[in-house]
Formats: sequence, C-alpha cells, structure tokens
Amino acid sequence: MYRTLLLSAILAICLIATVSAEQTKTIVQSAVNGPIADYPVVLDDMEDMIAYDSAPQVYYPNALSPGTMFAVRFTPVQACSLTYVQVVSYNGSGNAIIHVMSDDGGSPDVDLIDPFTVSLAGNISYQTITLPEIVVINDVDFHVAVEYSQAPPPFVTADGDGTTTQRSKLWEPGDTDWSALSADLNIRAFVIYYGVDGVPPTINHTQQVLGFASDDTHDFTAEITDGSGVESAELHYSLDGSTWETVDMVNTSGDAWDGSIPVQPAGNSVGYYLSATDTYANTAYEPEGAGADPFVMEIVAGTELAYDDGSVDGWWIVAPDYDDNAFAVRMTPDEYPATVLMVRAFVSDDTPFDYTINGVMGGVPGDILPGGEALQGIRAPHGWAISEYVDGPTIASGSFFVLFNWRPSTPSDPAVGEDTDNVTFRSYWYSATSGWNMIADGEYMIRAIVSTPTGIKEINGDGARPASFELVGNYPNPFNPSTDIKFLAPEAGNVKIEIYNVAGQLVKTVLDEYVSAGVKAVTWDGTNSNGVKVNSGVYLYKMTAGNHVETEKMVLLK
Repeated sequence: MYRTLLLSAILAICLIATVSAEQTKTIVQSAVNGPIADYPVVLDDMEDMIAYDSAPQVYYPNALSPGTMFAVRFTPVQACSLTYVQVVSYNGSGNAIIHVMSDDGGSPDVDLIDPFTVSLAGNISYQTITLPEIVVINDVDFHVAVEYSQAPPPFVTADGDGTTTQRSKLWEPGDTDWSALSADLNIRAFVIYYGVDGVPPTINHTQQVLGFASDDTHDFTAEITDGSGVESAELHYSLDGSTWETVDMVNTSGDAWDGSIPVQPAGNSVGYYLSATDTYANTAYEPEGAGADPFVMEIVAGTELAYDDGSVDGWWIVAPDYDDNAFAVRMTPDEYPATVLMVRAFVSDDTPFDYTINGVMGGVPGDILPGGEALQGIRAPHGWAISEYVDGPTIASGSFFVLFNWRPSTPSDPAVGEDTDNVTFRSYWYSATSGWNMIADGEYMIRAIVSTPTGIKEINGDGARPASFELVGNYPNPFNPSTDIKFLAPEAGNVKIEIYNVAGQLVKTVLDEYVSAGVKAVTWDGTNSNGVKVNSGVYLYKMTAGNHVETEKMVLLK
C-alpha cells in the first residue's frame, strides 16, 4: 500500500507565478513529508511577531541552486526595530544565508545589515534565528530572505493552504526580477515597537460551522494573545444580521477565552464574531470584517458523532493512482434508533468526491445501507464539505461507517484532514489491492449528524460511548508476528477475549479480567496456551462481556 502524507492538497503541482506582463515562470511545489512543530515564543511588553503564514505544508524542489533566495515582505504597524526571525526548513540540516533587506515597490532591494550564515535545522519546525545586531526599521516595509548556499539545500517551506498574502517571492540566479509565490513562506519577523503599544491582540478561533438545536448552550472558545495583555474579550451574535447581542468572554486559563450564546432552534442561521481589547485600548476582530462579514453558524437538529477535535494536523490521501480509494470512520450512536441526517469532512480543496453510508462486516465497512447511497461532497469556504441525506439510513443497533470515496479521475484530490491528538481506532483506509486497513495515529476529520429519540448530545473528541461493549477490530490484519485486538467498554466490567481456530477449538484466552471504561487493547502474539507458535491461517477472536458476545476474524501470515 502506498499511502501519501500530504501537508498540501496535491503531491506535486505546478504554480504559475506572474512577475510582470512580460515574464512568467513555472515553480514546482511539493508536499513536505513529516511532522509539524511550532516554536513557543514569549513576547515582551512591546514586542510583536509579524507573520502571514500557517503551518508548514509544501516546499519548492526545483529551486536547488546556491544563490537562490526566498523572501517575505513585512509591514510593521508602527516604528520598530527587528530583533530576530523564525524560519522553517525541510530536508535535513545545512547552511544558508540570512538577509534583511529594504523594500522597493514590493520586492527586496538592498541589504540593511551584512548577510550572515546560519545552520538551518531542516526538521519542519519554527527555528529562531537571532540577528547579529538589532536592525532599525522605523515604520516602513522590509524583507527577510533566506539564500541557499549549498545543493541540495535545507528547503524553506510554505503553508500551501490555497490562500496567499502575495508577500512571498523567489529569486534564482539569472533572474531579472523576483517571482511571486502562490503560498506564504514560513518566515516570521519579531520586532520591538517604539512608543505606546499600537498593536491589537491576536485572536485564534476555529469557525463553528454547525450548531445543534438541543444543546444547552452554543459554546465558543478562542486563543487570544497580546504583548501588553488582554483586557477583555467579547462574543457578538445576531439572528438577523442587523441587531447584535454581546456576551462577555471569560479567560479560563492561559490564553484561552470562552463564551456562550443561548441555544437556538433548528433552521436558524446565527452570525457571530469575536472582539478583544488590550490594555492600551487596541481592539481586534475575528473575522476582521466583524459584523459586516461575520462567521455564520447553521443550527440543525441531530447529534454530531465526531472523533476529531476540529484542528487539522495533516492532510492525507490513499495514493495518487486510483484503486477504488476510500477512507472510512466508524460511527457509534449513544442512542437508538439513529437516523443519519448529514455527513461532513474537512478537505483541502473543492474537488468533488462521494459519501456513502455503509454497514459493518467483520469489523470493517460492509455494504452500502439503504438510504446511504452515493452523495456528492464539495468543500465550502470554511473547509468542510457538508452533505444532507434526505432519507438517510436508520441504525437500530451497533455502529455504521461513513465512507469518503475518491473519484477515478481525481484520486489525489481532495486530501482529508487528520487529527492526531485523538486516537480511538475508528479510521480506516481502503484500496482494492490492500483492502481495509485501520490507522493507529489519529482520526480522519469525517463526521455524521444523526437524529435520536432524545435529540442532541454533542459528542466530545474522544468519542461517544457505545450502547454496549463492542469489538473495534485487530491491527494489523493480516499480521505477523503479533496483533492488537481493540474493543470499546462503555462501562467497567469483566471482559474475556478468546482465540479460536476455524475448527472451533480454543487456542488461547488472551484476556479475562475486570476492565475500566474506555478504548482498550490486548495483544495476541500468535502463540497457543502453551506458548507455542501456531500455524498460518484464519483465526477467530471472541469477546464476552456480560450478555454481549461478539466474534471477528483475523489472518496470521508467516
């Protein structure tokens, strides 16, 4: 199986960067392959980070030659001095040259200090680089550039999230001008301002796209930071777009601020925005348009089954070639019957794909359920592809799967977000060649909204407790020499897991004890009760918990 980690939407795409009406050039952009890490920075009272990028996702592999330069244009909000910068690099450690340059019509001009050599870490994390001297900037634009001094270099990275501030540029030896990039480079500047703080707070908030009619309240959270301190924060909401109600947000811990608005009936659209003011009376809004261009939350009926925390930690596809490629997440309602109303996935672009609702067969997706036939999904501006099942399938007991199916013509698009903070062993990938395979490092950002007899109960990122004990499956399968058998316990109790051969003979009891509630796993090392390795073949594992008995199949290969 060839599974590709895409921290951008595409394995390799060509971006056309227009320099002028007379000059264009093609720049190849490829996905960064590895972890994303941020660098914690504590700001002084009058210090500010100027940044235009989001998480590292791509790099430019055709820009290899020593002398190649990547630069970002920075615009301070008031007179300042530059103290240090941060750069993200990829491809292992190595030397590069840092420039601080003046601006000439939006492009770098002349060096403001002597360029200096640094060793870039190449580990896809924000690396702090202290300047050899403080650079007086005043209140004009300036550029920070990274010049390659070896081949291959530690590549600088960019966010590649489909948007750009048009501040990032490339120059290669032989060029007559700088080329604009279609992504924002992961280069940041840290400045100290002169005089009274004129910098508003920074508000980091993930838009809440859906709300649920039977919630007690609609709860919102944001991370709000400011060098001189946050004085207050407010949540503003409106049902008609003209009359706005204001709710004070509360600083719950650190930089976290929380606020709530009263529950609303299904069918309503709620516009909302956040504001924050610092100790110098500078106010910021999120989104920047505030009441003129607010976030919109649609209120729907139903219960959302969600096993991710809403933040994307990486982008994934199955493979760049089509082989019936699909992802799936196993959904477990906490009440029955449960009728599927809507599904949604967090995706990287607006390429169409198809959802299906499938049953469970041997712990993995089975056939499409009646009413769960293929339904098109397309990304909305907020990143979620939301589709509604008018007559969706009704689940009487147990679990079901939401499948994300790529189309034959576009197996690389879109990529699906993965949350690596939560692991509940519910996410699977599929190809016709490899079959269904569980992932063990996170959960795909695929969700379902269902109606239940008592209505709403939002499910936290660690998942819903099932209505009964449930076998999740074993991973890997097929396996050699061992496999982990995973199961869910909705409550504490005695659980027995036994291994049988296809003749129905008991091979080994791998678990027979009292367990606490939660996601559990027990390992079978492929031996019998006497510790002797068993032969290759098909084996059954049986879970008994009170009146609940469940059996699944696995394959041992040698």
